[in-house]
Amino acid sequence: LVHTREPTRDEFVVLACDGIWDRMTNRDCADLVRNLVRKENESDAGLICEEVIDTALELDSRDNMTCCTIFFPAADLNVPNNNGTTTINVDGGVMKRRINRERQWGDDSTPAKRAQDRSNERRKKNREMVAMQNSKRDKNQARRQNSASKEKVSAGSSGPRSAAGIKKHRSSSNMQPPNTSKTTSRTRSSKS
Repeated sequence: LVHTREPTRDEFVVLACDGIWDRMTNRDCADLVRNLVRKENESDAGLICEEVIDTALELDSRDNMTCCTIFFPAADLNVPNNNGTTTINVDGGVMKRRINRERQWGDDSTPAKRAQDRSNERRKKNREMVAMQNSKRDKNQARRQNSASKEKVSAGSSGPRSAAGIKKHRSSSNMQPPNTSKTTSRTRSSKS
């Protein structure tokens, strides 16, 4: 794919792996980055990448995530101070979002921790479901074994049967008919 750059319009490029793209479209990601830069005055590319990852986590991405954002001059980011550093904007941008999340979710609650909690909850529910399925399977096996042992007991406790009883039992249990042909066996004994 080749894209001819338009230096006056091209603001940034986001390079990210499928952990991001599984949960966000190109447009969603571009809108998020653009809003952070334009509306929330964020100028720290690292924090912007972290926010993209946090957003994907909140959207329940479970794949590995990497994000790199390259800004072009058209993005019009805040320029560094005279000493070469940028100031962290706590009145807007990613830091304000983090402060709002902390107020809403509680201290030390991050998108990563919330994603981990959701994952643990899914594992717990899965274990409970597997245990329930195993319990049902065990009950069904016990029921079949109990039924089979009752059939053996009832077949073995009837005592001597008449020919009519044998036919009746054979038809109900699908047993093979007994061999009725008479055979004789001979043994030789040698006298020494």
